[in-house]
Parts: sequence; C-alpha cells; structure tokens
Amino acid sequence: MDLASALVGAPAVRVSAEAVSPDGAVALLSYPDGSVATVAYVSGGHPKVEKERIEVIGAGVVATINDFVTTAWHAPGGEGRLVPGGQDKGHRAGIAAFVRSVLAGTDDPRLTTADCIQSTLATLRLRDAAAGGVGLAIERHPLAERGRQAES
Repeated sequence: MDLASALVGAPAVRVSAEAVSPDGAVALLSYPDGSVATVAYVSGGHPKVEKERIEVIGAGVVATINDFVTTAWHAPGGEGRLVPGGQDKGHRAGIAAFVRSVLAGTDDPRLTTADCIQSTLATLRLRDAAAGGVGLAIERHPLAERGRQAES
C-alpha cells in the first residue's frame, strides 16, 4: 500500500476490503485526487507465478512491474522493458536511507516518518475493513500531519 501511495503522490483516504482467506484480503484504496489502487494480499498461488504484480494505468500509458524483477511499459510514444538483473524490492536501500536519516537527525524526503505512520494506519484500517466487509476512512494521524508540516 505504501508503494501505491508513493506512485499516486499522496496517502490513501479510504480503504474498502474483503477477506478472501484466513490470511488474505483484497483492498480498494481511494486517494484525494480520485485515483484508486487495488491491492490483493493472497497466498496459495502456484510457485512459478509472480507473487507481486503492479499495474499503473493512466494518460494512455500502462506500466507493469512483475515481482520487482521486470518492468514493462506501453505508451503512445513507444514501449519498453527493463530487466535489471535480479529482484530488488528496495529493502537494502530503504534501510540504508533510514539509518542515514537517523544519524543525521532528519527525514529522508523519499520516505518520511509521516509516510510510515500513514502507511501503517492504512494497513490497520485495511485489516478492520476486511474483518467487517466495509469501507473505512483513513484519518490523518496527528504525528503524520505534524511530520508533513515540518517538511514544508
């Protein structure tokens, strides 16, 4: 969900979800600009099929990330494919950026404390929405709001 928010450029404001297995859910995230994202957390698929697939569609462009290994895009100006040579979910770079910001006493502008708080809150609201089969608002947490104001 944090990646969807990063792609949209804003935190989600509402989540609707449905539990699909004891450890899975399908969620619809809504954003302030009208964007939506669907996220499926499911298990039990075939091991030869990617576990994570991201599709971004808009302005005549479709981009697909498969298991953080390949990226392909189709746009009015052409199409392409990127295969960087291995799976990279950004964990190492994220941890390194976190350590640098802690040591420097600042937020990393690519992943702020406010972003982390909002992503956690959205994940907890997804759990609640899936348990009740309803849509729920995702409030701005006061600490996240304070973090955003400090960044401005």
